[in-house]
This record gives sequence, structure tokens and C-alpha cells, in this order.
Amino acid sequence: MQSNQDLLSLMKLKRRAQS
Repeated sequence: MQSNQDLLSLMKLKRRAQS
């Protein structure tokens, strides 16, 4: 499993798209 940074990045991107 890769670092959680990848997951955080994806979450942030998803949040930005919704914003």
C-alpha cells in the first residue's frame, strides 16, 4: 500500500472538483 499522501491527494482533488 502506498503512502496515505496519495489518498489525501485524491480526496483533496475530489473535494476541489465539488467545491
